[in-house]
Amino acid sequence: MRYFYVFIAIISGTHLSPAQSPTATIDINNVRVTFNAVGDIVQFEAPKNSGLSPLYAANLWIAGMDAQSQLHLAAQTYSQGGSDFFAGPLDTVTAMCTAAMSAQWNKVWKINKTMIDSFILGLYGTAVPPEVSAWPAHGNPVFNQSKKLAPFMDVNNDGNYTPATGDYPLIQGDQALYFIFNDAMQGTPHGTGGLPLGVEVHGMAYAFRCGNDSALNNTIFVSYRLINRSSSPYQSWSSVGVWADHDMGYYGDDYLGFDVERDCFYAYNGDGYDDNAYLSNLAAQAVVLLRGPLSDSADGIDNDRDCIVDETDSTGGPMEPVKFARFMSYYNNFGPLGNPVSDTDYYSYMGGIWKDGTPVTYGGNGHNTGIPCSFMFPDLSDQLVSWGTGGNCQSPQPPQPQWNEVTAGSTPSDRRGIASCKYELSFLPNKDQHMTLAYVFGRDYTGSGIQASLNVMNTRVDSICSYFNANLTPCGMMFNTAVPAYPSFSERLSLYPNPAGQNLHLCFDMKNREALVQIYDITGALIGKSTVRAGNVPLDISFLAAGLYVVKVIDGTLVYSKKFLKQ
Repeated sequence: MRYFYVFIAIISGTHLSPAQSPTATIDINNVRVTFNAVGDIVQFEAPKNSGLSPLYAANLWIAGMDAQSQLHLAAQTYSQGGSDFFAGPLDTVTAMCTAAMSAQWNKVWKINKTMIDSFILGLYGTAVPPEVSAWPAHGNPVFNQSKKLAPFMDVNNDGNYTPATGDYPLIQGDQALYFIFNDAMQGTPHGTGGLPLGVEVHGMAYAFRCGNDSALNNTIFVSYRLINRSSSPYQSWSSVGVWADHDMGYYGDDYLGFDVERDCFYAYNGDGYDDNAYLSNLAAQAVVLLRGPLSDSADGIDNDRDCIVDETDSTGGPMEPVKFARFMSYYNNFGPLGNPVSDTDYYSYMGGIWKDGTPVTYGGNGHNTGIPCSFMFPDLSDQLVSWGTGGNCQSPQPPQPQWNEVTAGSTPSDRRGIASCKYELSFLPNKDQHMTLAYVFGRDYTGSGIQASLNVMNTRVDSICSYFNANLTPCGMMFNTAVPAYPSFSERLSLYPNPAGQNLHLCFDMKNREALVQIYDITGALIGKSTVRAGNVPLDISFLAAGLYVVKVIDGTLVYSKKFLKQ
């Protein structure tokens, strides 16, 4: 992003930077990414030490309607005219923070796994490293802040974080940053004009040192815990979204796209040569939703797009994480397809609505070009059931023509996008939601053009999703080792290869003597079934026609499911 546009008028050509707060940097692999205390990405260098950047800024957008149908919204962009997010946790009684409270938390905590491991092994003797002792495990009781903040190993199970007795931080990855922010500063209105929600966000950005794996070596992850500290039951909690201003090297020649199957939006060079930056060795970057918030129970919607509606856990609770339900790309101008200005503009963009009240439509620039759709520029990623134009596994819709910025005839330029999860997602008082993102960078060094850079990126996205779903990296590290969240189906069941040819390998942690495996087609019809007595078995799928299927595993009271594509 090269211009500030949300709160004040722009003078063409002006370049303003995001608001500065104390920062820390992920730098353990091939990318260098800096976050500030309110969750902004303020620098993204890839490859590390190159001076090149695929991303200028990114953060969360959150919106919800209260019981009186008033819009509450926090949508962080550049903050020059006033922030929507503030450092630190909230007062759990008032659901507010003060400037004095926030100042104490205006910090990002950084720690490496090697330091934690050395501390656990007693290599520091009686000393406690300052990174361990300063870990923000507890809030300040004087300000009614929650006692349970940053995750830690409670060695003696007394509920207190006491490194002197052996307690230590729990992190994900080989290096992690931790930051806590909120959207409710007493006496400070939101820069967007939105009413505060009273939401507290705990963020952990992390990366792995796994140098032999190009996917992990070029990816950072961000896990969020969102807590409703207010008394408002946002039962029409519209959405949580991810906004990014991708400047893919030179900012003025970019395109954006959305991949429905991979559940990510991405940026790439639009004209085949990246001036003064990546040059002919083009780059691309994706923002991937690895795990979304849980949907409401029995909402009748296939929120995770796996062809099974309203999945539940063994107790009957919801077990269906939502995927991105909308993606919009907008221009750096103040027209009806340009920069959001008011809180209702931001809210509309999260719902796939232009500033003039018209929905995104399929084709061209997405404005009055065809039928309403959910995702701009899906290319050919939405052909099987047409999720973006109203299809589902039970009622597939005819595939739409290929649509990307090339087919649309777009002029490469400065781009930014917002991908958001579904509307009507409840967010009740004292409840929380979790989500995990991956920022995946790819670059082609052969000078083979635009598609080559996308191929590198997509291959890495597929690898990252595979590792995350299996909860294991090629270097032997697990993902969910810090912030406890719901155990999603995809973490329990892995399939490979996917797409598959003659055989599909199924892997899950078997709890009973035998399990039932069923295969369904996209209409929900049962195609085949078998009984297995091991959790690591190959399935013969040579009898299946090419297309999309769902494999369902019933292991006692546990039920897992996942999609696969038969080639």
